[in-house]
Amino acid sequence: MIRHLNALRGLAAIQVLIFHAIAFLIPTVVEHPETTIQYLRFTPLPFLYDGNFAVCLFFVLSGYVLTAPFTKNIKSPFAVISSRWIRLAIPSICAVFFGAILFSTFPTQAASLAAELGRTGTPFHLGWWNAPRTIIDIFDDAWRQTLFGYYQTTPLPFGQRSFTQAYNGALWTISVEFQGSILVFLLCACRRWPLVWISAIVVATNWLGTSYFLPFIAGHIFAVNRVAEVEFPIPSPIIWMAGIGSIALSIYAPPGALTKLYAAVLFFFAVIQAAGVRAFLSRPWLVGLGRWSFPIYLVHWPILGFVGPWICVDVFQSTWLPARLSAAVICIALSIAAAAPFIRIDEAAVRLSRHLRDRLMSRSALKYLGYEGRMAND
Repeated sequence: MIRHLNALRGLAAIQVLIFHAIAFLIPTVVEHPETTIQYLRFTPLPFLYDGNFAVCLFFVLSGYVLTAPFTKNIKSPFAVISSRWIRLAIPSICAVFFGAILFSTFPTQAASLAAELGRTGTPFHLGWWNAPRTIIDIFDDAWRQTLFGYYQTTPLPFGQRSFTQAYNGALWTISVEFQGSILVFLLCACRRWPLVWISAIVVATNWLGTSYFLPFIAGHIFAVNRVAEVEFPIPSPIIWMAGIGSIALSIYAPPGALTKLYAAVLFFFAVIQAAGVRAFLSRPWLVGLGRWSFPIYLVHWPILGFVGPWICVDVFQSTWLPARLSAAVICIALSIAAAAPFIRIDEAAVRLSRHLRDRLMSRSALKYLGYEGRMAND
């Protein structure tokens, strides 16, 4: 991956981490910003914990970085798609088991904290601790949801289970990531015929332009035009205005609005076209943060959702704001610490997926050569 794109992924993971820390432990900040942070909402500060925006940015990045390898291996669809699923599924399965362990260890504290805060009807405080506790359900949540997702997060009409039964709610994005990868592969396959490719882009945008698949389409288009590697002749003030405008669009967009999708696409383009920002994002410590992005994403939800309430209810025995702030800081630190072993898991998944892809591609090549040999003998 291009260095500054890796840094961008790492910063987006921090955005999601902060957002969920606030959503779980200081929920009024994200539920009622007009009253709790009425002065801060007119500053760029809310952008620092704009988790919905960060998720959209993840998908733009995926659409971009997947286009080149998919185009290179376009003649081996089964190998590419299978290896992509393995790469996503192995860390996700481990993350689901991690969430199930914390769920079993701290089964009631989240509900107690939610009741104390009067937040039992919000997405972050109701439902996901109602997940069934059998080993079959853990395995089901671990592998099937990487394909189909939850009812609320994917347009697919089959193979789903309720989001309220998730052991690790943040993993709803994994199924979208996998399905988006298939979409990018199909678009790459159409590139051999320019008119077909343009038609496919138009159809996909018209059909999926109001869903989380739009960022994948945009990222693919950016990759085809190499916008992260080629500096376009656009005046710097316009680029900066686009970047600032995308942040403003994201901050003032209503929750769940399509403008989050558009803001992420515009922000991506502005960032990678601004030479100064690219130089800043290419600093080693920021590039290194990208290595931690996926592991942090995998582990943070159950820590914030189960350990955080336990710290408030059992350790501090208080739901007062300072106690919840302290719990949020502790859980952020614990999420970073827990991400360390998941880096090894993530790297192992990458190696295994590449090995699988190469093996499948070599078998395909051998079969093709055998077919050619038989044809020559005939």
